[in-house]
Amino acid sequence: MAELKYKRILLKLSGEALSGNGFGIDVDEAESVASRIKEVREMGVEVAVVIGGGNMSRALVRGLLRSGHPAQLISIAEPDAGQREQLAAL
Repeated sequence: MAELKYKRILLKLSGEALSGNGFGIDVDEAESVASRIKEVREMGVEVAVVIGGGNMSRALVRGLLRSGHPAQLISIAEPDAGQREQLAAL
């Protein structure tokens, strides 16, 4: 087996990643993600998983803006264009 580039990783999933096409957690989707995480663990990689956080990030941005932090100094990395637009509208 090739040497691993990383021995520890942090996997951040949106809550939507586990919802499938509906509301709540889709069990099949959750099992699929868990299976892939298990494969990585079996390779010897330590995995930390964070699920969600969108509400927290929006609250942080709102708090910064309300406290007078200049909007032009806030950088957001969000792959979803719709979410970026919502954050920009704050």
